[in-house]
Amino acid sequence: MTVNEKLRALRAAMRAHGVDACLVPSNDPHHSEYVAEHWKARQWLTGFTGSAGVAVVTRDHAGLWTDSRYFLQAEAELQGSDFVLHKQGIPHAPEHLDWLKSTLPEGARIAVDGRLFSRAQLRAMRNKYAPKNIELVTDLDLIGPLWTDRPPLPEDPVFEHELRFAGLSRSEKMDQVRKDMGEADWYLLTTLDDIAWLFNLRGSDVKCNPVFYAYALLGKEKAFLFVAPGKVPEDLKHRLNAEGVILKPYEALEAHLRSLGPGEKVHLDAATANVRACNALREEQIVEGRNLVAERKCIKNPTEIEHIRRVMVKDGVALTRLFRWLEKTLQERPVPEVE
Repeated sequence: MTVNEKLRALRAAMRAHGVDACLVPSNDPHHSEYVAEHWKARQWLTGFTGSAGVAVVTRDHAGLWTDSRYFLQAEAELQGSDFVLHKQGIPHAPEHLDWLKSTLPEGARIAVDGRLFSRAQLRAMRNKYAPKNIELVTDLDLIGPLWTDRPPLPEDPVFEHELRFAGLSRSEKMDQVRKDMGEADWYLLTTLDDIAWLFNLRGSDVKCNPVFYAYALLGKEKAFLFVAPGKVPEDLKHRLNAEGVILKPYEALEAHLRSLGPGEKVHLDAATANVRACNALREEQIVEGRNLVAERKCIKNPTEIEHIRRVMVKDGVALTRLFRWLEKTLQERPVPEVE
């Protein structure tokens, strides 16, 4: 399908579900800026390949909001389609939300895929739209049924980040985070880089990012890692089980959260935990708080510090060699920027 054909199909789906607008962001359910092909819904819909931006489709307008890094690229890639470029004044600012508020009538309905928006984002949008009684519909995936040749989720294997590089075992890291959980029984972790750090695991699901698609639920005695079956080799699976890490299918997170007892409390970061995951919990179970892993991750242990120093030495040597080559070569011929 062409971009305009996709746009017509999306508007037909919007009419069928009684919604007046649809938001299609760039991120995945883990709030990542760089995502696997499976999650590039905004790119599929608009044809714009930049990493940042949001598509807004109403009954009579289709807009792409992105920042100044991508103005020229977006103008070129949107050419020939009905999508209109809206230039953001401030990168990542939600200027499209203000546009929608001023454009939509009172009582309008906006489709927002609950997997792709965080609990905090939804709350902010609801507060913004409350004066006009605009409803946010979070249980609709309008893009999925239209994207018939959607790439599957990555199947690349997960591998161990060795202790000689990590400096702390996953058991030690889990115990550190458990100390910060307070009265919560569980800690829901959805950000891919934090999951990779906590469990000393790495992957290649996202280009140029050593992460893998997973969710994690850390308890006081055990942890659950929700990852696609087959991605974790058997020997690694046994080592994880021995350290109290139980593997479950990636899609099983919501059912598992719904199975928790009514008195069990779950700590989560509202800025990153997606709406669908949060909706699987009762409101009284949710304990909103900071990202417990990010703070631990930024404090480097002696092993990590030593590796950073070694990397800087190697980087310095490489840069010196480049400068020597450049100085010598410039005496013989011009060096174009691409080279």
